[in-house]
Amino acid sequence: MIVWSRYKTRFGDGAVVCLDDRILRVCLPSREMPVSNLVTGLFPGEDLQETRRDFPAECASELGKFFEGSGTPTDLVPVIEWPDCRDFKRRILEACATIPRGSVVTYIELAREAGYPKWRNYGQAVGQVMSTNPLPLVIPCHRVLSAGYSLGNYGGGSEMKRWLLEREGCAIN
Repeated sequence: MIVWSRYKTRFGDGAVVCLDDRILRVCLPSREMPVSNLVTGLFPGEDLQETRRDFPAECASELGKFFEGSGTPTDLVPVIEWPDCRDFKRRILEACATIPRGSVVTYIELAREAGYPKWRNYGQAVGQVMSTNPLPLVIPCHRVLSAGYSLGNYGGGSEMKRWLLEREGCAIN
């Protein structure tokens, strides 16, 4: 059975969705939709259960601590269920998971870090991978910026992205 637990932030409730002792998805808070609807929309037809105990609650607690200014969601990387995806996407996500707190990279720099050094024009492809990241915060796609280090887009909205980066000590124009 797939279970999930919510975490609280100043932007609303988010959720972490787990199967056994693996994280399947992290849902960022949304002001437009209740978190329970976000979760059920990702897993239509599945038997989902919200819990405040065990592994999902521990993961949700870590994510909540991150929004409070402590905790490091990237510590959860060893317990994620890596998405079944093509080599390019997997390598981009793995490289993104290694971006340290307080650091930012551009889409092009991330492509180079993932082993695609000659991919000057692949910023858009990397941006697409970031926009479909099933594990935001754990795989810290908020640390990836557009060319010229501009903020770019973010699933939780630009306000959340700016706030997260500033909490991590990054000065963004």
